[in-house]
Amino acid sequence: MKLVTTTALALVAAVFAAPATAQNKQAPAAEQAQPKVTPSKGALKAIVELQDAVQKNDSANIPAKVAAAQAVATTKEDKYLIGRLQLTAAIAAKDNAATAAAIDGMAASGFLEPSKSAALYVGLGGTYFNNKEYPQAAAAYQKAMSLDPSNTEAKDALDRIVATTEARSSNMLRYGLASFFTLAALIGAAIALLWRSPRYTRVARK
Repeated sequence: MKLVTTTALALVAAVFAAPATAQNKQAPAAEQAQPKVTPSKGALKAIVELQDAVQKNDSANIPAKVAAAQAVATTKEDKYLIGRLQLTAAIAAKDNAATAAAIDGMAASGFLEPSKSAALYVGLGGTYFNNKEYPQAAAAYQKAMSLDPSNTEAKDALDRIVATTEARSSNMLRYGLASFFTLAALIGAAIALLWRSPRYTRVARK
């Protein structure tokens, strides 16, 4: 069973692909509709270099560019921009751990409203759920609920995880009991054959 939120992070990546500066006049309408985020002068150069590496999918240099940008980030806008560029790169690389780290950074920046940060965690939870990584999914949904207790999607998803894991545990218990009784039956059959063995009978009589 897959959650509807499976595409949420892909949509986020598309929206957050907007340039850090207003230099791209031909950005899609969805990107232009996003609130303008202006980095500090001290971090601008490093963030633009990171953006360039992400847009070129230069995976070899992205980590160094991220570190360089983080070293000079001083405002919540700086930290948010770095996080959203990290998110775009992580989704492109299909790296869920890096995606989670990027979302943590965006949420911690303080730039986004809590409900928007919660939506990011709901999307992350959907990705983990569909990969059957239930502990990670539950952790993401719990973060969403801590940011936005009214987020019913996160609550419903957590309930679904509980139901899924309980069903898996029940199936494992049934399988374990079935295996035990099968083994017991085999042992019993082996003992019965041994008792009927003429050689065993002679030894027993002696």
